[in-house]
Amino acid sequence: MAYVISASLEQHPSPYPWCEVREEFAAGQKFMTWQNVVGERIRPEAQPQSVLRADYVPEEDFSPHNPDISFVSGGAPCLSVQVRDLIEALEPGVHQFFPVDIYDVDGTLREPRRYILNACRLVDAIVEGRYSTLNNGDRLYRAGSLHPLKIRRQNARNFHLWRDKQTTHSFLFISNELYRRIKEAGFGEFDLGVADEV
Repeated sequence: MAYVISASLEQHPSPYPWCEVREEFAAGQKFMTWQNVVGERIRPEAQPQSVLRADYVPEEDFSPHNPDISFVSGGAPCLSVQVRDLIEALEPGVHQFFPVDIYDVDGTLREPRRYILNACRLVDAIVEGRYSTLNNGDRLYRAGSLHPLKIRRQNARNFHLWRDKQTTHSFLFISNELYRRIKEAGFGEFDLGVADEV
């Protein structure tokens, strides 16, 4: 069994403040969310050259506080140090974590350092589920709590965190072990889908 996590977009009020990460220019390229949609590492010369800055803007129907696993504007996962350390313990050196500080409206630091996650493993494992057909004939599967999936066990064996080539980059697949540890620690809020292994 594997799981799919993504931002809780249907929950009201929203469990995230959806802070906006300031735009930065590096190596002539503009990155908005600091995650690579094709599952690759961002090259050193294109990485942020300093701690990223995100700005909190109070909005009605949005939580003022970030849970340990939250998301910034644009949909990138924004993790507490505890979640980063948990992922690193299971898959050391596989993924990238870019430090970000969230500032309040008065310019003061709002909370402890957080990390934007770039999940650096992309696999092709989905074999069954609801999908749309793209213009080129490829399938784009829906994931999440309303759309259970089936995945090939051998394609994701021994992985704890990955994305799938047949979904959008906003869906993170996690192993049963990683989910168990996230649940035991009380980390969340997120939408949770199921991916049965075959």
